[in-house]
Amino acid sequence: MQTVAFDYKEAVKDVFVTAVEKPVKSGIYLLLSGSAIYAIFNNPDEDSHAMRVTEYSTELATVSRSVMNPKSADCLSQRQSAVHYGLLRRLNLALFSILWIDNYDKTCTSYLASCPSLKVPWREVPPRIVDFGFLNRWFLLERQMKDYDVNPDEWKQLDEKLS
Repeated sequence: MQTVAFDYKEAVKDVFVTAVEKPVKSGIYLLLSGSAIYAIFNNPDEDSHAMRVTEYSTELATVSRSVMNPKSADCLSQRQSAVHYGLLRRLNLALFSILWIDNYDKTCTSYLASCPSLKVPWREVPPRIVDFGFLNRWFLLERQMKDYDVNPDEWKQLDEKLS
C-alpha cells in the first residue's frame, strides 16, 4: 500500500515539475482538460430537450397561424410526436449528444422491437438525426425556431397583391 502511495506522490511531483519547466504546454493541457470537464457536466439530456420543445411550443402558441413559420410548426410537431410516442433516443458522446428517432418505444416488447437483427442499423441513423446538443443547447431546434413568428409565404401573398 505504501508503494502505491509513493508512486502517486511521485507522479504528482512530476506533474508540478513539468508545469514549471513547460508552462505553455501545461496551460494548454489544463485549458483543454477544464473545457472537456465543463462540456461533460453541461451535456444536455432528453429532459432538457423536452423542456425546450415545451417552451418553444408555448411561444409558438402565442403567434397567429397567419404569421407562424410552417417549418417551425412542423419541427415542433415532429418532436412532440416523437417524445409522446417514446421514439426519441439520445446518444451520449460525453462532450455532446445526438438525438435521433427510432422505430419503436423503449418499453415495446414485440419481436420487431426487441430483435437485435431488426434494430435500426448504424448506417441508417444519420437521416434520422433530429438534433445535436452541446453545452446545454440544442442547435438544430434553435435554428428551426429562430424566425418562428415570420411566415415567408405571407410575404409572397402580399407581393402578389401589390403586383
